[in-house]
Amino acid sequence: MKKILIILLSILAIAACNKGRQDKGKSKSLESRNLVTQSIDYKEGNTALEGYLAYDPSIKGKRPAILLAHAWKGLDDYAKRRTRQLAKLG
Repeated sequence: MKKILIILLSILAIAACNKGRQDKGKSKSLESRNLVTQSIDYKEGNTALEGYLAYDPSIKGKRPAILLAHAWKGLDDYAKRRTRQLAKLG
């Protein structure tokens, strides 16, 4: 569990470092992106977990991913909204 937390924090730190780096040639504005969202169920050992996936279906091939760790109270509307915001960034 400690390794997972360290990995998540590292990913978030790297993502924060790239905050200002946007491809100026992108044709779609962030607000106009049509995202596909869905809840996903997965397991870690015997523990059933719930995740939330958001992506832009117009992007073909491999895409970047962000793993967002929700608060201790579980997957709430804030975590879902933040996931959509990050997915819109591409």
